[in-house]
Amino acid sequence: MEGGVEPPEAEAEAVLMIGHFSGLGRGDIFLRARRQPPAAVSSLIMKALGERLRSRRPLAYIIGEQEFWGRSFAVSPAVLIPRPETEILIEEVLRQFPAPMDSGPRQPLFLDLGTGSGIIAVTLALELPWMRGLALDLKYSALRQARGNARRLGAERLDFIQADWHSPFIGARRFSLVTANPPYVDSGVMEQLQPELRHEPLCALDGGRDGIEEIRRLTSGLPEIISPGGWFFMEIGYDQEDYVLGLFKSSEYEQVIVHRDYAGLPRVLQARLR
Repeated sequence: MEGGVEPPEAEAEAVLMIGHFSGLGRGDIFLRARRQPPAAVSSLIMKALGERLRSRRPLAYIIGEQEFWGRSFAVSPAVLIPRPETEILIEEVLRQFPAPMDSGPRQPLFLDLGTGSGIIAVTLALELPWMRGLALDLKYSALRQARGNARRLGAERLDFIQADWHSPFIGARRFSLVTANPPYVDSGVMEQLQPELRHEPLCALDGGRDGIEEIRRLTSGLPEIISPGGWFFMEIGYDQEDYVLGLFKSSEYEQVIVHRDYAGLPRVLQARLR
């Protein structure tokens, strides 16, 4: 549909919009499909629908939230909207950390680089309660959003720092787990992206030439911050499998694998420091 939202996304978004403004769950929405909502609710829904169709502003920004790993995260144009594909990263991390670690006198630490809204850091802090987390982002506005999500969802073992990737920790070799979802879209195709993406922060999408410049910066120096035997997980673009495998197929790493997403596309790199 020209200027609109293509089904089945249109139907899913309509249900989300109605549920948000009416306070109803998906099942209740369909059970009450023949009932006219209150005038105030109808007005809010129509206003949001008009904005969605007119400006192509993403629904998550209109209603101010997006679900990830079964939890509702607050989002704004300061941060990238959470994608379901990023849940693949969470799944693979939890596969490697299935039970409390025997960490001795020190609590194991994880570091989430470029945390954005905090979906990875907050989720891991809640799913791995025996670890303490640190979420890092270059933008203060993103850190403020992530802090708010951590506070609202009860992620107490999570701290925040404003920095450029892992620069403050070079030589520390202290993290049992490092995660990242860097910008990985090729600068050359940014203008061709769908209108919704133009509302999202450019710095969270544009990965430079071939989409690998930020990946290159991020991955350099990683062995100097990960503890021996520690893990690294990173979301990647569908066309970057060969590149990232080449980066990590060295004597420093083992168990280097690229996991595929629900569509069968390369999506998450894992690597373990020897």
